[in-house]
Amino acid sequence: MLNNFQIPKFFPFEKTEKTKGVIYQTDLVRPNLPFGVDQMSYFVYEINDSIFISKFRSSKKNEYTKVGDSLLIEYSLDRFEKVKILKNYNNTFNWLPTQKNRLIKSSFQHILKNGYKELKLEENIFTFYHFENNKNINLKVSGTFEQRNDSIILTPLVNFIYDKTKYKRERLEPINDNDFDISKFLIVDKVLVEIDTELIFK
Repeated sequence: MLNNFQIPKFFPFEKTEKTKGVIYQTDLVRPNLPFGVDQMSYFVYEINDSIFISKFRSSKKNEYTKVGDSLLIEYSLDRFEKVKILKNYNNTFNWLPTQKNRLIKSSFQHILKNGYKELKLEENIFTFYHFENNKNINLKVSGTFEQRNDSIILTPLVNFIYDKTKYKRERLEPINDNDFDISKFLIVDKVLVEIDTELIFK
């Protein structure tokens, strides 16, 4: 169905299985063709309790994805990083919790003395930033979130590692460490409270 997304990579007798994935980031990029705009979609998927990261390019607007979209993925049993997108469910809409205590904003920030913390929510995907210049902290983490009553529970999946070389690029690492801890948030009067620190995000 989605052959325009990528060329199939599997050999005729290669053993494969299927799993689900989720889009956590999209970017518009320079097209391969001399016209239009391509979209690069970044997604995570889980195999045997391990998280993997991949991406694909779309050149047609009707194949563009949205953050939070679910994917059906085929992967090689010999090499889990070898994947093919079978289906995009296009199952995300503008995120608005149905609970009584609704959040209208999608970005919440707390200003620190020498930096800031920020939590961005889009569909079922979060991105958390923590920057403190004097403590050499530069953290960016993305994953899925779930709202349970007045609590927001974050499941980190991707760590954005900032490359301090002259190229100053981000590299992505999957989060497979159960010890990687990130605080839950509490919804109080349309603002968020980071439970571990009691900091208020507005």
